[in-house]
Amino acid sequence: MITNVTMKPWFKDDLARALMGIYIASCASNSPQAESMDFRRGFAAALASMAVIVGVRPENVLGSEDLLTLQEPSLGGLEGS
Repeated sequence: MITNVTMKPWFKDDLARALMGIYIASCASNSPQAESMDFRRGFAAALASMAVIVGVRPENVLGSEDLLTLQEPSLGGLEGS
């Protein structure tokens, strides 16, 4: 059985740039509506999670405003109970 598998390694810097590109694209739809802000917070949280998974610091991917938003306690979450 012959297989033609080409392995291309991904390096931390490559992954950081890919996540930054996704983040920059998401910033293009900057809307102040509440639903949009909830989506943006969730999107930033997902990117931060992916950054941590691949060993990239979220501070190197997200903007300072989104980092601060992720640090705020969520409304109606466990903090309120």
